[in-house]
Parts: sequence; C-alpha cells; structure tokens
Amino acid sequence: MESSETTVIAIPVISVRGEYYVSHHFGRAPYYAIVELGRSGYRRIEILENPSPNHVHGHGRGGSHIVKLIELFTPRRVSSVVVLGIGPGAYYRLREQGVRIYYLPVKPGELIPLSRAIEAYLNNQVEEALEPRELD
Repeated sequence: MESSETTVIAIPVISVRGEYYVSHHFGRAPYYAIVELGRSGYRRIEILENPSPNHVHGHGRGGSHIVKLIELFTPRRVSSVVVLGIGPGAYYRLREQGVRIYYLPVKPGELIPLSRAIEAYLNNQVEEALEPRELD
C-alpha cells in the first residue's frame, strides 16, 4: 500500500452477537465489510448486505450474483478482497475487474474477527491468491 494513498478492501463477514467475523464462503456471505486503509490506519466505511446470498454455488463465472457484487464494490473503489476461500466464478470475475484477492491463514473451524483480518492485511500476513480456493 502506498503511504500517501488510501486503499479500499472488502471482506465477506457474518454477524455473531453483534460482532463481525470473516465468512468462510465469499459468495454466500450475508455481508461485506468495506474498509478504507490509509497512512493513519483504517476505518470501516460500511457493512453491505449481500444482494444474492442464496445463489446456486458453482454458477459464479457468469452469475448475476457476482455482477451484483461488482456493482456494489465498483463505486466504493474496492481494489482488493480479503477472504478465507473463494470459488472459481467469483475469483475469475473479480480478477477480470482488476480486484486483487488475498487469503487469510485459517485453522479449521476458526472464527476470525473482522479487526484481526484487517490487521493481517495491514501487516502483510495475507497471501495473494494465485487460484481459487474453496473451504469445506
């Protein structure tokens, strides 16, 4: 991240007792946290509802639900997403739009708080995705 610029990232999240955690399923996440990162740290811009959380899995390559997500992300200047896993449809559509995808390290069954995911991104503790990765 350039020190003089801001970067906007999106993270798929779930809500548990009023707290946000990273969702294991990108396309089926109920919400997306939009976060602005800059020299002085970060601020959560907003939590957006997924316009199509119940889409049919595996139909993302040309799926309208991915188009709807891109329509949510584009005006907010989202340049990267931070995920635990992402299917091929969403992966390739986002990459075609120039959105970078980063994986968080995760242990089976672990819930990662949104704040920890943001810190991992800021501290370069994420891995740029070279291919889709779906979690069970």
